[in-house]
Amino acid sequence: SHPGADPRIVRPPRRADDALAVDLAVPLRAGGERWTTAFVDPYDGRVLGGRDELGWRLDGHHLMPLLWRLHFTLAAGQAGLWVMGAVAAAWFVSGLIGLALALPGGRFRTDARRRTNAARSAGAHEAHRVLGLATVAFTSVIAFAGFCLAYPDLVRAPARTAGFALADPRFELPPSAGFAAGRDVGWSAALARVRASAPEATVHSLARDAALGHYQARLIARDDALVRGSRRLMLDAATGEVLLDWRSLGATPVERFYGWQLPLHTGQAFGTAGRTAIVVLGLLAAAGAIAGLLAYSKRGQSPFSTWWKKGTDPFS
Repeated sequence: SHPGADPRIVRPPRRADDALAVDLAVPLRAGGERWTTAFVDPYDGRVLGGRDELGWRLDGHHLMPLLWRLHFTLAAGQAGLWVMGAVAAAWFVSGLIGLALALPGGRFRTDARRRTNAARSAGAHEAHRVLGLATVAFTSVIAFAGFCLAYPDLVRAPARTAGFALADPRFELPPSAGFAAGRDVGWSAALARVRASAPEATVHSLARDAALGHYQARLIARDDALVRGSRRLMLDAATGEVLLDWRSLGATPVERFYGWQLPLHTGQAFGTAGRTAIVVLGLLAAAGAIAGLLAYSKRGQSPFSTWWKKGTDPFS
């Protein structure tokens, strides 16, 4: 159903009525490739549906990949990722500034008539302050983690300068000579070997690197902080031999610090309750931002248009 596509990642069913998901790299006529996912009936091989990472349609085939691209990169590739990282940094800094203004002694805690200037903006202004105070500790963690995920090299550079080893051992494995010679144990045998090597873990996915001749399995432990699993098994694709058993949360304090940013950013470190909390925090943070915009709009002017005027205080 996908001529010319190369299967790269397989996600086996968790339950008897689950579909088998296969991530495919589809070559483009102009060069390069795009990814698409096929959902397959594991009993008879029928293709039941799929998802496509490209396109702007809001149907079931495109919606979730589109939302992911918008959230992570504004659907603008590497440039969008840099923008999102800069926004996360600005969000983190502005949260600290807002906290300083809202605490006793800050401008937001001065006389109400000075704080609102126009009586009709008092409610929105107070809502902005209260929602900010209620969420700033959590949203600052989310924003900082987002910055770390967007600019990993900036986060890791000081650690490297201090002498901490941050190399990913997966990239130090030599290529498989047997796979280059045409031998491949295949997906089913590789999956069986993974399950025999880690019977206590759940297999999230199995990926094949045809350039190096490796299979990589993502495993989910019972108390894992990542829903996709933080443990990796690397296999020689020609023999099925386990080459590496590695946990992405890291063995050193610095590696653990960076590895925890994604589970903290998404709330998945704390299970369903954590992800639900992230949703609620996102809604509250958005409500606080809207309340701030309403407070300024009800004054009939933007604070930015008044800062340059001598003797004008936008918060008075």
